[in-house]
Order: sequence, then structure tokens, then C-alpha cells
Amino acid sequence: MRVRSFEELMLLPEELAVARYFDGVTWQRGRWFVGAYLFGSAIAGIVFAATGLDFRLWIALADFLVLAGFLLARRTRMVEETFRPILAALVALQFLATALWSTEAPPVLIFAFLPFPIVLLVLRFRPPESAFVVATLVAGTAGWFLAHESTMARAALLGVAVAAPASTAAVASARISLRQRKEFLDRWHRAVTRERERLRLRGELADARKIQLSMLPAGEPRIDWLELSGTCVPAAEVGGDYYDYIPLGGDAWAVVVADVAGHGVGSGLLIAGLRSSLYVLQDELRSPAAVLERLNQMIQASVRVRTFVTVAIAVIQHTEDGSGRLSVASAGHPPVLVRRGADGAVVEVGHPAPPLGTRLPTRYREETVDLTPGDVVLLYTDGLVEATDFRTECYGFDRLERALGRAVPSGEARSVRTHILEDVAHFKGQNQQGDDLSLVVARFRASVRQREPEPAMVDG
Repeated sequence: MRVRSFEELMLLPEELAVARYFDGVTWQRGRWFVGAYLFGSAIAGIVFAATGLDFRLWIALADFLVLAGFLLARRTRMVEETFRPILAALVALQFLATALWSTEAPPVLIFAFLPFPIVLLVLRFRPPESAFVVATLVAGTAGWFLAHESTMARAALLGVAVAAPASTAAVASARISLRQRKEFLDRWHRAVTRERERLRLRGELADARKIQLSMLPAGEPRIDWLELSGTCVPAAEVGGDYYDYIPLGGDAWAVVVADVAGHGVGSGLLIAGLRSSLYVLQDELRSPAAVLERLNQMIQASVRVRTFVTVAIAVIQHTEDGSGRLSVASAGHPPVLVRRGADGAVVEVGHPAPPLGTRLPTRYREETVDLTPGDVVLLYTDGLVEATDFRTECYGFDRLERALGRAVPSGEARSVRTHILEDVAHFKGQNQQGDDLSLVVARFRASVRQREPEPAMVDG
């Protein structure tokens, strides 16, 4: 008989859970009874063998084999399904064995009046099983006295006397079992309700996560003059980070990275609204500061709960002379980093400004720098620089700039992204991720402007 944990019982139907629970309670107590009688039958067998081979030796051996067989087979499915009836039969068998071993009346009466009523009280037998044990006690006691030339009246009287304490113990055990059954079912129903609610919420979060991931780019766009590679690693089922690549015609692309305060379903909903607004304002993205002004107004007008959203919009344009231009507007977001392909220097681009939704009077500004072939642009969320190691030390901006500077100068955008992620992972070690982490790497590679067809997406 295997004692099941409460977590396992929660997964069973109600009646089966009750049966398995009381099986476990009965076995926790009954194993001492079985073990004691197994030891007792072994000692009795040794004693009877020393005093002469008679029928009591064979009874002791048979009893020992039955109890040992039960212990060996207790984990089988057949025994588990009929555990308490089998244990009740073993209890009755032990009284009969005791009666057969005894040659005098006192041991029979002592065992009938003391140990077996206590066993009925302690073990959680159902009424039919308790009735079977009581009937065996009564019949065994009366039969022993009749076999030893007692009168029918005296044997019947002793049987009735034995029935009184045993029946009282059986009734008390049944009442205790009813109370424990009610307590167990109350606990079981509460746990099952909580588990079902947890599974429902988990399913909804999984659906929300799928929807949020579907809002991220499905792959990396094929652009002749620009490489793009990004990733988002949520800290929870639904994160508060977002990034996207938005085409602005053949000569320009907008790269957007956003971070909603916190994470969870609420953050995911706000991200969905932000993404929809960006695509509504797609034609205005060549002026990222103006778009941030519009987004700030939309969030203030539509979101009543105080919520902060940091956003960085980087517009990368391919100019007529084959060079590039980067225009950055930021709303409370970490600065955009540019690693120069010529000398590996890393510079910050973007004017600081409050996040969206603060309801503070502010004006967002753009900063524009030129790009040359080999220049790498990095946009990221604060989850990257705030990643901590086992000492709770943050990864920080300095490490990020050094990691970007160490990336292979001629490497593709994807390899730069991988290098930075590996550097953060090595720093963090086994420490748990505390915030969503996103980054986008853009590598300008054009020297001559080419007319590009509609972009195709490749897996990232």
C-alpha cells in the first residue's frame, strides 16, 4: 500500500480520493500491527518448534507466511484496490491464530477484550469491515469455550461480553471517520478549486504569451543596406517588453523598443495598444519625436491607471550618397548605443526625457548622427543592464558598452546580438532573471544606395 501525497489525491475523483486517503491513514497505523504480529508469529513458531512439533507450529508458520506475503504484495494494484478488507481479514485472522495457540481461557479473553477493540478504534475500517472483525471476535471466543467443554450458555454470554467493547470501538471509529471524511473533503474541495483556477489562469497566461509573441517580428527582414536582429526574453509568462521593425519606404526603417513598468497581463495589454498606435502613426515615424508626443497623449487619454512606458524610436535612413543617418527620440529609455565600425568607439545617442504616461509637461527631442558602413546600432531595455549576479551586482552600462566594443567588428547583427546575450548570461550565472530583457542590433552595411524590393522575412 503506497501512501499518496495530498497533491496526488487532488488529481483523483472524489470518492477514490477519500478511499485512498483513508487507506493511507489505515496503513500508517496498521503497519505496526502487522509488523508486531509478524514478529510474534516468528517467535511463536520458534517456541513451538522447541517444545515439540504439533499443530500450533504449523499455524504459526502459516500465519507468518500470510503476513509476509501481504507485506510483499502491498504495493500491487490488487492489494491497493482492496486494502482495507484485506487488512480487516488479517486482523480477524490474528485473533483466530491467538485462540488456536492458547490452551487456557485467560489469554483468549485478554486479547478479545483489550488489543482488538483498540485496533478497531485506531484503524479506520468501514462499517462492513468492522462488523466482520467483531463477528470474528464473538464467534472465535464462543467457539473456543465450546471446544473446551464449556456450556452453550456460558459461551454465548462470553461472546456477548466480547461484542460490547468491540462494537463500541467500531462505532466510535466510524464517528471519527465521518468527521475526518468531512474535514478531508472540505480541504480537498478547496485545493481542487484552487488547482483548477491555477490551471485556468495558466492556460490564459499561455494564450496571452502566444499573442504577445505573435506581436514581435516573425524573423529578420532582408534589406540590402541594413541588418537587423532582435530578441525578447520575458521574465514571466507575459512580459512588458516590445520591439519591432517598421518599414518607412525603401530608404528608411524605424526600430522601436519599449518597456512597460512591470510585467504580466496588464503590461501585455498596454504593449498591444502601443503597437497598434505605432502602426496607426506609421506614416509619421520619420519624425520620431512627434510620434512620441502623440503616443504620450494617447496613453494619458486612454489609460486611467498610472502607468509608465519607456520607448526608444530609432529611424535609420539610407541617404543618396550611400551613407546613413540615424535619428533617435527617447521617452525615458536607456540611451541608444552606436559602435563605430572605423575605430570601435561606442557613443550614446538620444536626449533624456520622461517616460510616456507620466502626465508631466515635456517635449521630446530627436538627436541625429551619421552612419558609415560597419556601424552598429544597439537598442535595449533596462532588463539587460539591470541583470544581477549572485552578489546582486548589476551588469551595468559599462559592461554593455565593453561587450558591444568587443563584438567582432565585421560580424553580422545576429552574431553581435549573440555575443551580448552570452556575455550577460556569463555574468548572471545561475541567478534568476528579474526583469524582461530585450535588445535589437542594427548594422549599417551600405556603401552605395540600391533600390530594394519589398522586404522578405527570414527566421531569427
